[in-house]
Amino acid sequence: MQPGTNLPVGGKIRAYSFLSQNKVGLLTPLKSDAEQFQTKSVTNLRLIIRGLLTLGAISILFLVARFLISDPTGKIGGTDLLEYWSAARALLLNQNPYDASVIGAIQRNIHQNSRETILMWNPPLIFPFILPIALIPFKWALIGWFNLTILSFLYSIDRCARIFSWKLPISVSDLRRRPLTLLALLSFPPLIINLSLGQISPLLLIGITFFLFWYSNQQKQLFSGLALSLTLIKPHILFLVYIGVFYSALKTKRFRVVLGFVGGGILLCLIPMAFAPAIYTQYFAAISAPPIYWQTPTLGSWLQFFTSIHSIEIRTAPSLLAIIGYVAFLVLRRPDSLTLTHFIILLPLSVVTSPYSWLFDQLLLLPTLIWMLSIEDLNPNASRLRCGLLLISHVGIILAGPVGQQYHVWYPILIFL
Repeated sequence: MQPGTNLPVGGKIRAYSFLSQNKVGLLTPLKSDAEQFQTKSVTNLRLIIRGLLTLGAISILFLVARFLISDPTGKIGGTDLLEYWSAARALLLNQNPYDASVIGAIQRNIHQNSRETILMWNPPLIFPFILPIALIPFKWALIGWFNLTILSFLYSIDRCARIFSWKLPISVSDLRRRPLTLLALLSFPPLIINLSLGQISPLLLIGITFFLFWYSNQQKQLFSGLALSLTLIKPHILFLVYIGVFYSALKTKRFRVVLGFVGGGILLCLIPMAFAPAIYTQYFAAISAPPIYWQTPTLGSWLQFFTSIHSIEIRTAPSLLAIIGYVAFLVLRRPDSLTLTHFIILLPLSVVTSPYSWLFDQLLLLPTLIWMLSIEDLNPNASRLRCGLLLISHVGIILAGPVGQQYHVWYPILIFL
């Protein structure tokens, strides 16, 4: 019998063919012309929908780029980016990037009517990442930064979903079952604030995401440490994670993560010195008078508010208590190893107890958020309730805008609980 031979079955004619890989010679029915036409139509429809979505996304990015270029103030999406751009431009001009008069003059060339100077507070480790943007005009740097923020957020969602074996709600069937989940992700307030200010926090998100992604892979632990070193551009935020990494290395005798972390940090420290050997002297002179009156969504800021004691000791008190409590936990419990879940839980604790962190820095809570959503998918009712609460919270935070960020200190606690 040849493949494609018509055989009568139940009074009807159906087509059969041998499976090429089936060694026992079983027969498999071929799809009828109507079924093939229907399958092809569905496939074509999906391709059309994907094409339209892609075209729509490109159109939106084009419109955003046009809007950013034509913005008369030039501040939308670039308030903090101007800080990075002007400091990097000053360094390229062999000037002090931490001098208010130097970067103020550069910033007024962009915003001629602005009298406010946005100072650089990040350590010199940030310059390897922001020096390239100082080579291009600010408007084009703004467009590239905006798009990189979106791409880093979406890519981090995909990596985190892979870490926790969580299926993203992007198919039609998933959207019908879990519409609130996708809305809760896309309305993540730290993303919106980052887009509106042009912050560098997405780079920290990439760092912590790849640290988690490679941490459990014995062959990639060196890269895991290198990824974590990216977060050193704001070293005060993830201090509990750093302690956990060193403890895990000492306990398991696996030092690749620490080697990558320390090696990456040293490299980031040395690169700026090639442009300005005295840059660390300039940096420590600038932070000798820290912005103690900044109101941030951290426990230290609120402790300072309630006690009316405006000192760096009061502001860092929650950080010190968190360190003491965490070290005591490690000494008393002596866990054999620290799992991904351990670091996921540390993220919100470290962010909320840091002396300085803003709503845009809470972008680092994305892995914790996706971890919680992946767990609650096992209980659809609880998942819908949590996503509904998150969505309501997100809408409220977004409507409040970037002003009064100190009142959002509860958000990391909400995600943690």
